[in-house]
Amino acid sequence: MSDKSEKPKRLTFANIWDDYIESTGFHAVNKINFGRKHPLARTVFWIVLWLASATYLIYIVTTELSSYYSNPTFTTVSMRHAEELQFPAITICNLSTKNRSTFGDDNRTEHYYYGITRIPKPAEKTPVNWSDPFYSTEGFFDEQTIEDLYNESKQLSQFIEFHEFDLKANYLNYTPVATDLGLCVRFNGGSPVTTPMFGGLYNLHVYIDLLLDDDYYPENYLSSGLKVAVHDQNEDVLMVNNGFLVPPASEASVEITRKQNKYLPSPYKAFENNICEESASHYSESKCRHDCLRDSIMQKCGCVDFMFESPTGKYCSKERYAECVGPAIWDILQTGSKCICPFACQSTTYDTKLSFGKFPSDFMSKSLVKLLNETEEHIKKNYVSLRIYYKNLQTTITEQKPKYENAGDIFSNVGGQIGLFLGASILTVIELGEFMLFVMWYFLVNLFKRNVVVYNGNKICLSKQEQKN
Repeated sequence: MSDKSEKPKRLTFANIWDDYIESTGFHAVNKINFGRKHPLARTVFWIVLWLASATYLIYIVTTELSSYYSNPTFTTVSMRHAEELQFPAITICNLSTKNRSTFGDDNRTEHYYYGITRIPKPAEKTPVNWSDPFYSTEGFFDEQTIEDLYNESKQLSQFIEFHEFDLKANYLNYTPVATDLGLCVRFNGGSPVTTPMFGGLYNLHVYIDLLLDDDYYPENYLSSGLKVAVHDQNEDVLMVNNGFLVPPASEASVEITRKQNKYLPSPYKAFENNICEESASHYSESKCRHDCLRDSIMQKCGCVDFMFESPTGKYCSKERYAECVGPAIWDILQTGSKCICPFACQSTTYDTKLSFGKFPSDFMSKSLVKLLNETEEHIKKNYVSLRIYYKNLQTTITEQKPKYENAGDIFSNVGGQIGLFLGASILTVIELGEFMLFVMWYFLVNLFKRNVVVYNGNKICLSKQEQKN
């Protein structure tokens, strides 16, 4: 009977708020009761403090979400030791590659090769007179083939006198390769070998005869000696831009260390604002630039140089090289390539540390006479000893990783911020949603002037004043 005689509880915003602050998990909300249980000043203080925390929380969460959708990354550097490592490719160019004896003894040929060297053009460096019948008779206007390059270059069998790898003679084979410096050799360019050895006694050791006693024509360099590049098998090196010089009559000891770079593909950004390329396993930026340079030369000159693979087997004549190809390549190198070539997402590079000594020593020169079957004078003037070896069997790995592995990371971060500032959880947020639902319900009841509703299982009557409002 007492239940029937009990007056229904009126639905007011205050009732809804009192019920919410008594059950919510938000910290300090129970202290905001608008002065009915605590002084008004205390209530205002907690309102200001709670709103300040909520405002700063919104800023933190907005920043966190913005960071998440910008695909942020971080970079790690680690060392990996291996029992054995793949040895890099080694490209070696003799800077005195053209065999002068294959050309006629005429100063007009010398004038041509002097004209294509990369040196400042003095006043006495006059252009080639192509109207001279000599150049037509000697084939300077004829398209060339790869055989012409081999015939005009020094024989590679004489160039490489001795080579060994990990103390095994003739173990690491070499192949001829056409470059921007003429006909060169490349060690370990095909199927790469691996080595369990490191240190100056092991890996690659080569004796090279520069053949400076023979007359030669220079190609792009004013000096004599070697140009050497240490690179990955997937790279197409531009020798004029890469590698290091080794002078004649010296021993070069080259210590190498291996590095791997691993970057994340799109939508992540690598190298600040760039996107790396991962479409093909053998893609490299140098190959892309090499192909782009080839296409530019082909479009401008109508032919390609020996450093590019010709689809027709034909290459530019000497006249076209002097008048078009050479200047075009030099112009691109000076002004910068317009090729759009993204970085490879994964690449392998090699750092080199060089030291030099006199080769051969006075004591060893006599012993090398028998080994190399050359005169002591020829060895001291023409030979180079080249040692290239791993410092250790470690690889430095620079790897880019996503800051957020998955969506769970952002929820963890946001949830931690909400808990720190407001002491809330997922259930607390649901409670807030329930509170908002009841508030909407309150306003809807007033809107449609209903006088009885059910709230928390109790029938609630609206006052006449509330109905009028």
